[in-house]
Amino acid sequence: MRLKVTKSKHSEHFSIIKSVRVNGKSSSKVVENLGNLETVIQKANGEDPYIWAKERAKILTQQASQ
Repeated sequence: MRLKVTKSKHSEHFSIIKSVRVNGKSSSKVVENLGNLETVIQKANGEDPYIWAKERAKILTQQASQ
């Protein structure tokens, strides 16, 4: 799983996505929507929001592999 940050003129949106194969074709599936930058800053409790979001993706990857 990986972090996807979509940037627009006034905002940034964070999502954790997973690459999957459907009928032999590559596709992406959203595993968790983290929200916009302000929401992620609140969830990160003072940490860098980008680092926090990457760590969240690592945790979900470890949980999925178990």
